[in-house]
Amino acid sequence: MDERPGAPVGPRASTRAIAVVVALALTAGGGFTLWRAFSRGPEPVPRDLPSGYYLLPPDEITVAEDNPNGGVKLVVETNLPEGTLVAREDVVFGLDPSGANSSEGYGCCQPVRDGRVVVGVDNSSCYNLVGAVGDSAGFRVTLVVAPESPDYAVGPAPAPLDGEPAEYDPHNQPPEIYELLGEHFENLTGEQVTEEGKDNVLRVTREYVWPPNSCAGTQKSFVPEECPPSDVQIQGDDLDEGMGEVMGAIGQSRLCELWQDALLPEAEAAHPWPAFRDEWLDWYQEKGGIVEEGTSHESALSWQVAERDGDRYAVDLWLRDERVGRLDVRFLPDWPASPHAIPFWGVAGYELY
Repeated sequence: MDERPGAPVGPRASTRAIAVVVALALTAGGGFTLWRAFSRGPEPVPRDLPSGYYLLPPDEITVAEDNPNGGVKLVVETNLPEGTLVAREDVVFGLDPSGANSSEGYGCCQPVRDGRVVVGVDNSSCYNLVGAVGDSAGFRVTLVVAPESPDYAVGPAPAPLDGEPAEYDPHNQPPEIYELLGEHFENLTGEQVTEEGKDNVLRVTREYVWPPNSCAGTQKSFVPEECPPSDVQIQGDDLDEGMGEVMGAIGQSRLCELWQDALLPEAEAAHPWPAFRDEWLDWYQEKGGIVEEGTSHESALSWQVAERDGDRYAVDLWLRDERVGRLDVRFLPDWPASPHAIPFWGVAGYELY
């Protein structure tokens, strides 16, 4: 062995053997795979992050099962300072992403916590008529971080989507955020940031398709496991207005509301909630929906007075050209209320065909 100062010390015999194997592995065809067989596995590939400050929407989104408006939650990664408020703008598509029958939504704001912000997007198509529920082709969401909250930041702070409630003013960024980013967010920089007037604003947009069962929260709200009795009754200046309330509930399968508000107490007792719920769900299933084909909001269900006896009306339900049910509707002039209340109506009984 060469003992001169600075001379490289040669590898031991076992090390030489490994070096020969590695050299052969790298020169032989398919050697890269062989080399990997001797390694501990591939190194994790770092995520390609935007420069500067960023919001990184997720690839996968979660159904908001407890949201009565339906929709999803997005857990967004970020390096924005803790407590920065993030606003949301969204467009829910109709039957296709072209913009036809789309609806816009807004929300302000959710705070950054521990390097992430949880943002909710409601699926407005969950309120479509039975037969077109959840038929939206997807949605586009834009996340916004600005020195001043957008114009739609009104009312009290929203309920948190994740974690414990936070105390903050949704109309303004917290004082410590201005200290870090500047009055006009001049310290907010990065490829997602643009100048808008005097301010620097971070915007990022992404499109998604709805995951399966994105209307689970709405359906749970409309048709819950338990629906307590109520002495509330529908109101309307005349039969048309009263039936408008009834038909609205039927059209969207708001069955708990239909049972509580439309049925008279004696009718609720005669048709207990579980049996009422199952009977109507079977009826919807048999009819295959009540929406006009190719639409989301045009109902194929109508009503017509078949008989009248004073304040009592026999109202037939028609689905296109088929009579599918009858309601026994009563005007309730003596229902307890103030003298100036809108008149009350109730359903004393029904038949489904």
